[in-house]
Amino acid sequence: MAAMLPVTGGTAAAATGESRVDATQFFSDSALNFQALFALGAVAYNAALPGQVLEAFDRVHASGDAYRAYYEEFLALGRRLRRLGNQPARARRGVTARDCYLRAATYLDQALYFTLASATPTRAQEAAVYREMESCFAAAAARFVPAFKRVSIPYERRTLPGWLLTPAGSRIRRPTLILNNGSDAQNVDLLVSGGLAALERGWNALIFEGPGQGSNLFLHGIPFRPDWEKVITPVVTWLRDRPEVDKRRIALFGSSFGGYLVPRAAAFGLPSTTRFQITKRSEIYGNGSFYDKMRLARDFLLSRAVVGKISAPAIIAQAAEEQLFPDQSKQLHHWLHVKKSLATFTVAEGAQFHCEPMAPTLRNDTVLDWLEANLRPTR
Repeated sequence: MAAMLPVTGGTAAAATGESRVDATQFFSDSALNFQALFALGAVAYNAALPGQVLEAFDRVHASGDAYRAYYEEFLALGRRLRRLGNQPARARRGVTARDCYLRAATYLDQALYFTLASATPTRAQEAAVYREMESCFAAAAARFVPAFKRVSIPYERRTLPGWLLTPAGSRIRRPTLILNNGSDAQNVDLLVSGGLAALERGWNALIFEGPGQGSNLFLHGIPFRPDWEKVITPVVTWLRDRPEVDKRRIALFGSSFGGYLVPRAAAFGLPSTTRFQITKRSEIYGNGSFYDKMRLARDFLLSRAVVGKISAPAIIAQAAEEQLFPDQSKQLHHWLHVKKSLATFTVAEGAQFHCEPMAPTLRNDTVLDWLEANLRPTR
């Protein structure tokens, strides 16, 4: 199995001392702006429209650039697109309905991220918004050709929900890309960050929700676990038994991770924006006290010894101005002793920042071209 390891790392661009208008700056608050870039990046795969997104930004500005305003505007926009999709759906105009539902899922996903800053910052409200978003994604998934298949992957004493995407054409065994989310992205994000790109190349793609992700987090309260091999192993085992899958050519694409560790003292006396970030980033570690969550976060360590156990070829992506995991991509690439490549993405390409939010097609082309060249069937 080939592995596309986590998309992390990068260094800040060198300061020039010259003042300039930053075309990527829509909000002064870094969390708002970062999410905004993903909304615009989704345009590359028709999962958003620039006019709709930019108009929503204007309405947020009019409300004081607050997290709550961002949540409310994108919640309303997502619901409006869902209603717009219902009419063509009833008239069996599948393409129009699919596009509306897909954009609705993206906009509701934007709202979901900031639910903890809404008027009802509870897990119950997150669950409600998640259900709305996922119902729109499911409605879009049913209207792709071929339709995405909803799947359940055996995992310990339960199952992991997922979607298997297969390209049109003859039923043959094809290479398959597993899209492994971090902590914040949802199924519609994974469609943009590799799922549709895999289909364009005649690959299968598997999108799934593990512990601490999607429905497992919002609906069932199941937190992340550090021994992620206990999650991926049953996923790969399940895939290898599928008639659509060439079991010799399975790749794993992991993006972000989302959690970060902060001192316990940082939870006290902080501005609202920082408190939101701590609450948001730590919810994946369960419902215990903040101290308990941070103790669990310490277990998520990728050491040199662990990296040394990797035997699959790997491509590591490094974005300029990486803000969450600076320099870690280079470190991971240095530690690897397998066939490897370090793909760097630049400001000039519009591919800066964590997970290259504004350039998903560039990143997907780079990664999947490398996989196609290096993930060849064995004789």
